[in-house]
Amino acid sequence: MTYTKWVKLYKGTKIDYDNAYGVQCVDLIKHYIKKVLGTTPQSIGNAYKYWEKRNSKYISNLFVPVKNNKYTIPNAVIIQNIFISSDLFP
Repeated sequence: MTYTKWVKLYKGTKIDYDNAYGVQCVDLIKHYIKKVLGTTPQSIGNAYKYWEKRNSKYISNLFVPVKNNKYTIPNAVIIQNIFISSDLFP
């Protein structure tokens, strides 16, 4: 599925990817990985762990990390880390 189609289908909805513990931040990124990137997401922790583990083989094959970018990047997944600064994955 394209990013644009994914946004149109799911914008404004709550996503509970794994149907466990209700809607969580990590559910959104796992849903994106499955639906848009077409691969099965791994269990690596909360959403901010995708930034912390950005150099792992799994993450680096999916995303290109861009730190503290003030510009909008099409198809970006924004991870707001635990220190409340914006980090982007296009």
